[in-house]
Order: sequence, then C-alpha cells, then structure tokens
Amino acid sequence: MTGPEIRFAKINISGERTRVRKQHAKSRTGCDSCKKRKIKCDEKIPICSACVRRKEECIRPRIPVVDDERHRDASTPASQTSSLGSLPRPATSPVPAVSSSLDINFLQLRLFHHFESVTVETLVLGFEAWKKVLPLAFEYEYLMHAILMMGAAHLSYLDPTNEIYKTAELEHLSNATQGIRTGLSSELSQSSAEALFASCILVYNQTWSSYEYTDSGVSESHNLQIDADFLLPLGAGLKGVISDTLIWVYIWRSSIFSECVAFSPKLSLNQCAQHTVYPEELSMSFVAEYLRLWPQIPEENSLSGADTSTVDSGNSDFVSYMTEVTRLIPVISVLKLGNCGIDLKPLETAIVRYLYSWPVLMGGALQMIKDKKDCVQLLFYHYYKAVEVGVPEKYWWAQKRKHMAKALENGLREKGIVPNNCFLEND
Repeated sequence: MTGPEIRFAKINISGERTRVRKQHAKSRTGCDSCKKRKIKCDEKIPICSACVRRKEECIRPRIPVVDDERHRDASTPASQTSSLGSLPRPATSPVPAVSSSLDINFLQLRLFHHFESVTVETLVLGFEAWKKVLPLAFEYEYLMHAILMMGAAHLSYLDPTNEIYKTAELEHLSNATQGIRTGLSSELSQSSAEALFASCILVYNQTWSSYEYTDSGVSESHNLQIDADFLLPLGAGLKGVISDTLIWVYIWRSSIFSECVAFSPKLSLNQCAQHTVYPEELSMSFVAEYLRLWPQIPEENSLSGADTSTVDSGNSDFVSYMTEVTRLIPVISVLKLGNCGIDLKPLETAIVRYLYSWPVLMGGALQMIKDKKDCVQLLFYHYYKAVEVGVPEKYWWAQKRKHMAKALENGLREKGIVPNNCFLEND
C-alpha cells in the first residue's frame, strides 16, 4: 500500500512494547528524577517515559513545558505540537505544519485501547467481526482514524465534561472521511474493500451519537427538523457507496464480514411476528393516521391495509409514507410482543440491527424530507419510538436519540396532529 505510513514507535503489531537499544550521547537535558536514579532519560516533552511510568512529576527547568496551543512558548513553532494539542513533538524532530501521517500519542493509545476492549462490544456487526478488523487499521490509515474517532466518541459519551475526547473525535472524523474519499477513488482489493466498509460503518455509527438536537432539553423542543439530521443523507450515501462499487462483491466473500451481511434481521423478526394480529392492525392504524393528516385521499383507496397499488400517482406522498412505515411493522410487532411479557433477549441483535439500518434502506421518503412534509415527522415519530422501546442501554450511541420521539410528538401536537402510540394496546 502506498501513501503515508503510520508510525508506532516501540509498539509491535500485537500491541506489546518492545525494547530497541541504541547508542546515545550523554543526556544534558534529562529530568531531575532520572538523574537522581542515574538512569537514561528519553527527554520526551512534557513528561519523559520514566516519569509517566512512575507517575512522578517530571522537572526540567531548562526546557519549557508546552501542553497546548494556548500556553505554547513563543519560541516554539506551531509545527512542533501535535494537532490535538495534547502531546507536543520534541524540538529535535521537526514535523511539517500539515502532516498526513498519524503520529501516535498517549491519548490515541487510550482511544484505541478503549475501542478494542469496550466499544467493540456495543457495535451492531458483532464483537468477533470488529476484532478481525483491528489489524487492518495498521495498514489503512483512514480506518485507524475511524477507530480512534469511535473510541473518542464513546469516551466523550461516558465523560461529556472532558472536551479532549470531543476534540479528538472531530479531528479523527475529519481525517477518516478524507481518507475514505481517497480510498474510494483508488483501486480496490479485498483488504481495502474491508477497510473502507468498516470505516464507513464507523462514521455512520458516530453520526448516530452526535445529532445536535439530541442534547439536553430535546424532549421539550417543538422545532426538531428531520432534514437537519445528517444520519439520513449519510445513510443514503452509505447505501450508494456499497451498491454502486465493487465493495459489496468483496464484502460478500470476506472472511470478516460475510457472516454478518448474510444475517437477515427482517427474516428473524417476520418469523416471530407473522402469526400475530399485530402486522395487520398496525397497517390499518398507519393508514387511518395518515387519513387524519391528509383527509383528501379517497377512503376507498386508503383503507386497503398496506396495499397501496390502487393509489393514483397524485398521491405519491402516501405511497412513500406507507412504503417506509410498512418497513417498521415487523420490528414494532415484535416489540409489542415484548410488552406482553415475551422474552425478546434472543432477538436483541435482530431488533437493534434492523432499527440501525432502517435509515440506510430508505427510498422515496427522502424527497418528502427535503420538502419538509408533515408526514415525515409522523414517520420518524414512529421510528424513534421503536428506537426508544427496542434499543437497550448497552448501545450507548443510540441513547440520545431515544428522546427524539418525544420532541417529534411535541412538534406534531403543536400543529394539531396527535400521533398514535403503537405500543399502547388501546391504539
């Protein structure tokens, strides 16, 4: 693979620290602690490795400590600090102001470790698949950025007061997306297709967790605009990238992802729901609800359940709405069974993955979103209500979006529209 090389000083592919002995000139600027112990100081700034290991203060009065751009010494060029401002580069190793290589620091090691040990357990494609993805990150820099981005996003969720994680998340997101664009324009191979697929999934996952309307107070918002959500165009873009390139061919025969993509959550949910009355009841309920929104649709055309073939072309919004809301019927039907006391734990993976991928597979409703139709808010109210009920807390990236159903309901009620709550038996 051509391109910039990721530099992991003194760390091998298995993550183990290795010793590389070199001849050094006598240290003239080592820290006081190392001098007292009569050991070689590596003179790293702002803290040498020995002091980090011993958790001691690293005192070197002759070298100014630079810990971020606001406190950088005027004599230190900007190019000598890392782009995150967390760990400056030594003055003896000048680096260009804009570097395309990934220089690993302690923060990034922490992000990678968190992703590898914690975050992978929360992603929809499964723990085993992501464990197999990790070695590819040492070959494809954009995948490494995507992994570090996701580790930072998770840590930012767990510790929202720590701005360092959010800064790292956004920087690695930017680098990952730039690298993905370059990768898509390059010749594909089995490994590059797997790296691109994994990177795109991680960026999509990050978007799930970062919607600006999902901050505190969203449940009271009456101005929630679905068209402002990057999840929808990104989902459509992800679908296009996979279907319009050879990536999908490689993924189907991938030793990493073939089992994941062969799994059909819809099949599992349909098998569970098909012997209940819920699919038919929900279909009729959605049609009746749309009628209250657009009463000009002829009743004989609309009260035919999910069959919209008799609706004329002038009612394209109705057709698009019913197409998308009908895709929600299997998962809502299964979740209603859960309300009746059925244990849904065996179907947890299918439920979460179905809801996770629903925006990616959206079709005609995208135009309604652009046109800001009221039925779009109604459609996404039902979708996010299913997310609220069906996605366990383990999946941290979806938790903020659980508040969106309430925000959409408030907006609809402000317009005089009262949506059905499909999870109440009397609806």
